[in-house]
Amino acid sequence: MSDVKWFDADIDRCLRALSIEDVMPETPTVTPALRTRTLARLHRKRLPGRWKGVAAAAAAVFVLLAYGSQSSWAGVTEVILGIPVRVLNLSREEWLRGAFSHWLAMGPETEFFSPEETRELAPFPIRTPTWVPEGFAARHEPMGAYPWGHYPDEGWQRIEQDEFFFVTQTYASDEGGHVSIIQSLRRETPQLDLPPGTEIIEVAGHPAFLERDVPVARADEENEARSRLGLLPEIVGHWNTLELWVQEADGQTTSIKLSGDVSPEILIKVAESMF
Repeated sequence: MSDVKWFDADIDRCLRALSIEDVMPETPTVTPALRTRTLARLHRKRLPGRWKGVAAAAAAVFVLLAYGSQSSWAGVTEVILGIPVRVLNLSREEWLRGAFSHWLAMGPETEFFSPEETRELAPFPIRTPTWVPEGFAARHEPMGAYPWGHYPDEGWQRIEQDEFFFVTQTYASDEGGHVSIIQSLRRETPQLDLPPGTEIIEVAGHPAFLERDVPVARADEENEARSRLGLLPEIVGHWNTLELWVQEADGQTTSIKLSGDVSPEILIKVAESMF
């Protein structure tokens, strides 16, 4: 199997999921040593174009990376909103090994704007659910931010461009359950490769992509060592995720991604209540 191939969509997806405490509650801190080694490795990857040297920042690692050789990919299954979409034809273990073969570096803490500033800055309509599971309550109003990118000559810089601005909302229960929502513009890419097992459905009249039991792993020294040995890292939990594409009146596409330790049916119901 070939090395992991980083596409704009993959980096974009990681960058957008960087609300650390709000989007990924109770994630452990990445040690400085792990951060330094991982950042050095990412510097050597030579990403194309303006992405050369850009490292996404994360404290938890989601299995969301599309990878593999041409022979391991399935053919195009659908064209959605003009974008070819295909599900990767890989075994679960192949997918996990490839996705966890590189750890992401921790950048500066994400700086969020106030809800009022967020409404002014967001280049897309901000949608809020009118229904959440019983016992769940909002932790805060929608708050937006720009992600961090690392450039070899400039160090860590906020990427203050509309296509990278994201808005987060989190709903939690007293029992520790949570539902996180990330909204952002969907960047133009020639093709979208989905992890194996992704279900292409429709939610509230919009195309959606459902992933069940997405593994979550700690980004720590022990798991980094396991990854270097070709072993799967220790999985600390499984979340379900649901991503909707909403075509706006101005021609742009808004991505609304929901994730949490609740059933897919609940995620779908929360998403439907946003329209």
